[in-house]
Amino acid sequence: MINRAFNPHLSVRPGFPKTELPALFVWFDRVRDSIADDAAPRDMFDWVEWQWDRMCAEAVFTLGIYKDGALCGYCESVDGDDLAWIQLVLKRDLWRTAKPAVNLCLQDVFTATGRELLGFKVFRHNSHLKGLLNDVGARCAGDIAPRSQSGNLVQTDLYVLPEIEWQKRNVDFLCAVGERELAVVGV
Repeated sequence: MINRAFNPHLSVRPGFPKTELPALFVWFDRVRDSIADDAAPRDMFDWVEWQWDRMCAEAVFTLGIYKDGALCGYCESVDGDDLAWIQLVLKRDLWRTAKPAVNLCLQDVFTATGRELLGFKVFRHNSHLKGLLNDVGARCAGDIAPRSQSGNLVQTDLYVLPEIEWQKRNVDFLCAVGERELAVVGV
């Protein structure tokens, strides 16, 4: 089920490679104020090692998002007590087709982790991500402890996405993926 595309130009691959982390840092650094707290190193070389150590942790599942074979996003799932915590970083070029790409990631995360609930920590001022999460069926469940960002405390919202709600909201996507997978195996 992993590494297939709903949009023929999009695919996701598990196991994000270390060699792609410098490119991810460039996108990450451009939107640092929207997605990162002060725990993330600011130097690229330090950040690559810090991120690689995080990705190699036992309870972390990573996906690379590709458009026409070129890297354009990253999805990370970290296993929590009651849910899987998700982080998304998308190249600006992907935002027009972000929903199908994110749906591919979410389908793989639900399948790979076995979790029925996903959580997203979203800075309150990150309207792009909040809109995208709303589009795929996630809902704001309230706020969580503010996070430090550039020495300031930033309000953070908790968005949750139950698998059943994601399936209801994205039935067209699921049907299209199912039809595509049937066509691939010759049914």
